[in-house]
Amino acid sequence: MASFEYIRTIKPGNTFGDWLIEVLGDRLRNKDCEVRVFKLSHASHRVCRYEFKGEGFSVIAKFFGIPTGMIKKNTIATT
Repeated sequence: MASFEYIRTIKPGNTFGDWLIEVLGDRLRNKDCEVRVFKLSHASHRVCRYEFKGEGFSVIAKFFGIPTGMIKKNTIATT
């Protein structure tokens, strides 16, 4: 069974955290909030949940760069 595991907290001033907050725009009241990062175990690729401290709001992102699950290389069907 997959579950989210706490990884770290992103502080204000972190490039990725600031970009994420900017993308969410008016959905967040406090643009200087900390962001808690959780990683999903047993996913096919990197999947993270970003929880915005004090906002009661979180988002999930899937990064397709490097496979992490059981299928680690693409298969192409030919006809």
